[in-house]
Amino acid sequence: METINPECIGFSTSRLKRLTAWMKHQVESNRLPGLSAAIYRQGRCAYLNCVGEMDVEASKPIAIDTIFRIYSMTKPITAVAAMICYEEGCFQLDDPIARFLPEFTAMKVWNGNPDVLETVQAEEYITVRHLMTHTAGLTYEFMNATPVEAYYRKKNISFNTDHQLEKDIDLATMTTRLSTAPLVSEPGSKWGYSVSIDVLGRLVEIWSGLPLNQFFKERVFKPLAMTDSGFVVMPTKLNRFAACYAPKGYSKGLRILSSQSPVVGRNTGLGVTLSDSPSESHYLKTPAIFSGGGGLVSTIGDYARFCQMLLNKGELDGERLLGRKTVE
Repeated sequence: METINPECIGFSTSRLKRLTAWMKHQVESNRLPGLSAAIYRQGRCAYLNCVGEMDVEASKPIAIDTIFRIYSMTKPITAVAAMICYEEGCFQLDDPIARFLPEFTAMKVWNGNPDVLETVQAEEYITVRHLMTHTAGLTYEFMNATPVEAYYRKKNISFNTDHQLEKDIDLATMTTRLSTAPLVSEPGSKWGYSVSIDVLGRLVEIWSGLPLNQFFKERVFKPLAMTDSGFVVMPTKLNRFAACYAPKGYSKGLRILSSQSPVVGRNTGLGVTLSDSPSESHYLKTPAIFSGGGGLVSTIGDYARFCQMLLNKGELDGERLLGRKTVE
C-alpha cells in the first residue's frame, strides 16, 4: 500500500493529521487497543496509519499487514460472489429461494404477539433479492426483539462459529435448520439485519458446485491478490493475527428498548478486555460452517483492494470480477 502526497488528489496533509491525533486519543483513552486507517481517492492512497497494539498481552503493535476478524464486512464479499453467479445465469434476483432450497417452500411468520410465538402462513416467498437486502424476514440469534430469536437460540440456529455448540455441522445443515424457524415478518415487507447473507452463501455453493471457501479463494481472492483473506489463519501467519477485545462491562446481545431504539450490547465504561486470544482462536482451524455473513479474516490492504474493485465498477489491475452494470 503505497501512499502519495495527499495534495496531489485534493487532500490537506495538515488536516489529515487531525485523524492521526484522533486515532491516538482512542488508544490513549483506552477506548481501543489499536486501530488502522486508510483513505483512498482516485485509486491512490492519501493516508495510511496504524496506532496502538494488535495484541496488548504480547505488546505487539498493529501493522499494515495485521490480520483482523472482519465479521460482517464478509457480507459484501458474499454478495459479489452471488453476483458472479448471477452473471453466469444461475438465477434471477426475484427467483424464490425455494427453487434452490425446497425446505423454504412453506414458511411460517410470527403473528406479532410479543408474549408467545404464534405463527401464520407466509403469503410471499423469500426471493434472492430479499436475502441481499435483509428483507427476507430472518433475524439473528443474539437479538432480543421478538420470540423468534428465542426460538433460534433454543434450536441452536447460528452461523457464527464463535457460538457453535455442535461438531460436524456444515453450512447446508444449518441452512436447513434455519428453514424450520418462523419469520419475524412477511418477506419483502420490512428491513431487518439477519442471517440472510449466510443463506446467500449457501446458495453460492449450490449455484457454483463449490464450497464457499473454495469459491471465494478461486473467484474473488486470487484474482484480486487478497493473499491474507479467508476463513482460517494459517500457522505461518499466526504472528500477524490480532487478538480480539471487547469493552469492559460489555453485555453481549441486542436489546430492543423500543421500536425506534435498538441498542447493541452495553458498555459500562472505558477499557477493553480480551475476548479471543490469537493462539487459542477457532480461526486457527477450518470452521465447520463457512459463514458468508461474518466468518472471514482479512487485512486493511486486502480489503482496500476489494473496495477499489467495486469503485472501479468490477475490475482491478486487469482482473474483472463483475460487469459495470452489475456493480451499479
